[in-house]
Amino acid sequence: MLASLKFYLLLFFSLLTLHLRGQSIIPLFDNINVDQGLSQSSVFSIYQDSKGYMWFGTADGINRYDGNETKSYKLQDRLNKHNTNMFIRGKLVEDRFANIWFANETGIFYYQRSSDSVKLALSFEHSPYINMWPGVIHLDKHNNLWLAETYKGLLSYNLSTKKLKHYPYLLRDIEKTIKINRLFFAAQNDDFFWFSRDKAEGIFRFDTKTQKLEEFFRGKSYVAIAFHQQNIYLAQANAIDIYDTNFKFLQQIKLPQKQVVKSFISSMLVDRQGRLWVAVFQGGIYCYDFRSKHLQHYKKEQAAQSLTSNLVTTLYLDRSNNLWTGTDGSGVCRLNTEPPLFNSFPISNKLAINNDNFFTKCFFVDEDEQVWFGTNNSGFGIYNKRTGTLKMIGENSFDYVSSIFKDSRANVWIGYTGGLAIYNEKKGSFKRIYYTTQTKQSSPNSYFVSKIIELDEGKILAATKIGLILFSPTTDDNFIGRNLNLPIEAGYAIRDIVLYNAKEILLSLDNNGLYQIKLENSKVTLLNTFLQSYKINSIHPDLQNRNLIWVGSDKGLVGINLNNRTERLYNENQGLKNSYIYGVLEDKAQNLWLSTNGGLSVFNKKKQSFTNYTKENGLQSNEFNTGAYYQSASGQLYFGGIEGFNWFTPAKVLEKQRLKAPSVAITSLIINDSEYMALPDGTIKLPYWKNQLNFQFAVLDYTLPMANYIKYQLLGADNKVITSKQKNIRFHNLNPGHYTLRLWGINGYQSSSKALELNIIINPPFWRTWLFYSLLVLGFAILVVVLTRRISFLKLKKRIIELEHEQLIEKERQRIAREMHDDIAAGLTQINAISRSAAGKTTAAEKPDLQKITDTSRQLIASMGEIIWNLNQTHSFSEFIDELKERIEKTLAHQPIQYHLTLPTSNDLKFNIKPDYQRNLVLITQEILHNAIKHSKASNINIHISIKDKKIYFAIDDDGIGCNFNQTYQGNGLKNIQYRIAQMNGKIKYNSGKNGGCNFVYSVELQVEQHH
Repeated sequence: MLASLKFYLLLFFSLLTLHLRGQSIIPLFDNINVDQGLSQSSVFSIYQDSKGYMWFGTADGINRYDGNETKSYKLQDRLNKHNTNMFIRGKLVEDRFANIWFANETGIFYYQRSSDSVKLALSFEHSPYINMWPGVIHLDKHNNLWLAETYKGLLSYNLSTKKLKHYPYLLRDIEKTIKINRLFFAAQNDDFFWFSRDKAEGIFRFDTKTQKLEEFFRGKSYVAIAFHQQNIYLAQANAIDIYDTNFKFLQQIKLPQKQVVKSFISSMLVDRQGRLWVAVFQGGIYCYDFRSKHLQHYKKEQAAQSLTSNLVTTLYLDRSNNLWTGTDGSGVCRLNTEPPLFNSFPISNKLAINNDNFFTKCFFVDEDEQVWFGTNNSGFGIYNKRTGTLKMIGENSFDYVSSIFKDSRANVWIGYTGGLAIYNEKKGSFKRIYYTTQTKQSSPNSYFVSKIIELDEGKILAATKIGLILFSPTTDDNFIGRNLNLPIEAGYAIRDIVLYNAKEILLSLDNNGLYQIKLENSKVTLLNTFLQSYKINSIHPDLQNRNLIWVGSDKGLVGINLNNRTERLYNENQGLKNSYIYGVLEDKAQNLWLSTNGGLSVFNKKKQSFTNYTKENGLQSNEFNTGAYYQSASGQLYFGGIEGFNWFTPAKVLEKQRLKAPSVAITSLIINDSEYMALPDGTIKLPYWKNQLNFQFAVLDYTLPMANYIKYQLLGADNKVITSKQKNIRFHNLNPGHYTLRLWGINGYQSSSKALELNIIINPPFWRTWLFYSLLVLGFAILVVVLTRRISFLKLKKRIIELEHEQLIEKERQRIAREMHDDIAAGLTQINAISRSAAGKTTAAEKPDLQKITDTSRQLIASMGEIIWNLNQTHSFSEFIDELKERIEKTLAHQPIQYHLTLPTSNDLKFNIKPDYQRNLVLITQEILHNAIKHSKASNINIHISIKDKKIYFAIDDDGIGCNFNQTYQGNGLKNIQYRIAQMNGKIKYNSGKNGGCNFVYSVELQVEQHH
């Protein structure tokens, strides 16, 4: 009894209760000041432009902020033409060309997007408005820039016509000299402008259509106004009055009494959750939640990331619901007004006594949504999320709590290094649970409990370093535990167990894979083994397909199909951030959430894709722990790590991923490390030597700026999309060509922007352009033409010479023909006539000789005619045929040979034929006929002449004794025939038939012209 009492005294817990109210809503302000590049620390206006950049108007210029870099702009008045300053008064507004406009007492200015510089639009230096102190209040849809001045009225400046108009304040019954309490100006769409001047005057409304001025709430000391939906919010010194658009009073929100006399409300707005934010100069910021009726105060405190100054000048809400606060002297502060992506415990590490205080090892969430979590060194804690309170329970013997489980009897089981105990929350007491192999003297780590589950009939199964322990309930509300004999040869250190069905259990052994066992009547049967070389930390049966088991291992996520025993591994190659997986949970949309050594990853089973989250997205750290994962009855997921734990609703996280798309921009381009190009857009063209490109990027989402990153691909150079945390990328030595840079921005919600595209054209050197190639081809063509013309000219010249020579020859022929005709032929004719005359006068003995002279002269006259015909000019084709026919008839006229002559038809007699062709064809034909007469002994000769395909064909055959052409080959007659045929590029065939006779076939392609 005494020993038992000592044991319970040793196990008696110590309670440490920490009040951590508001853990999930502690404000964390980010600050941007001169250390981050702000030109001046007093900020009076804030604006987010259409591209997504944030703009800050200060007492010394405007500043553009992209979440990473602040760039300041001032008027560059190099010639000192105007006496200007850069103290920004009023609002910053944007025109349709994305230029930013602002004003002060020295003029109207604008930031010109195309030149990335500030320009002066209108100087007040020499105008009638030189003593005015105007500030921009609105830019309407008609391109009118409206400015308000304290005393003299309103100004409108048309951006198109550059004309300025003045609308003075026509105020009746108002003193000209006023006691300014707090002036303000505000635009209500394009219709009305509101302003106040004196606390006793009330407020005034200027109608832009009628240009009339009306007074409201006379006697009220309203110092600020805001509009949201159908309500008007008017601020007094210590209260906010709310009216509808018909000025019906709705309610009043009281603010604490100001302790600083000169404090005043400087700005108001309503966020997307319907909360009212009020900036109090010298008093910080108040937030009123209409649903909870809770008023939250944010002010400068000693805590890190608090508001940096209470001198709040303006408020602005960007498109991602971040609240931007301008201060007088401390720059700009940013606050994310939406719930965090991941709830964290603890918010600040200052709550931890040492690094192990919240080193989370396990979870259990009760019906009141209280989070029970075991730690590595500090026992276990119970955190109430609703009240924000924490109760830590433990002492030395309860420092390492590895598992927490609540059974169907409402017993809370605590697994720790010493074994198991049941904790009674109401009584605050422990009851140690022993089992048969456990002794008080054993090493505590031998009984380390990694997982507890409940079986049928209220039995409890615990996974420990010494195997499976089965606890059975007893009648006295106690439990008896004993080891189960596992049919496994390896060691029994078990990391995870899962009840697969009523009688089957899945378990993993340390560094020895996955086992499927059957547990029936305390007897274990081994059914299957998987992944023997894997270290498995988590087992999860798929909620849709129970044959599919998901395993979190040291090598990645593994899907195992129990039916066909197939396995599939997912690791970094498939997009997983880190392959060492601690826990696997499945949400209601069947996505798998994985805790790793690289943060959290969600696996979309349908798309087979991963989305990864890290500490920059709001996690306790990138490193999580074995066993520290849990899904509550409400569907919230809990993951624990080395610096606490996170919890979240998966659907809300993924919804933000779908809805919170950021903007992305190219902020600058540096070419060859020297030439700067601001805001490149559309298409840029560069010469070939400007091919070293350094791009600066910005993901224009400010909720979690440290978690932003980019994906990009240079089409034409990169084969795949590249992911980078760097906000600049370099491309070296780009070859001439056409490239397209595609860029995506990913924000802290893992939401991607639309693709931004920039066309990049690197022009080739002149000698590699199509123009050069074209000129080269043209030059070559000209050279070819010139050479061709030259060659043609030379050929023509040669031909002309030849023709001239031929003409000379022809003239000589004609001369010879004329002389032969005139002299020789005439002489022969005279001889023939004299011989015939003499024959009539001589004796009979002399007549035979004279007759011979007469016959010879007649033959000479005929031969001379032939020669003259050959020497004569070109004959027509019909003349040539006639001459050929006559020659054939003369040759065969007095021979004992019958001949048959076939001539071309009249349709073929439409050509001219060259004289040399005519002569050659006549001589070839005569030569063949003479040979037939001398040698063939033929009785018949057939001569066939025809025209076909612009060729003249001759076919001559006889019925003589034939001829041995091999023996007669050296004869002059046949050589002359072949020579003449070759001169005309003709063809000839000749042979002697088997039955005798010779056959000649020859043809010549006519070089003819049509006869006209």
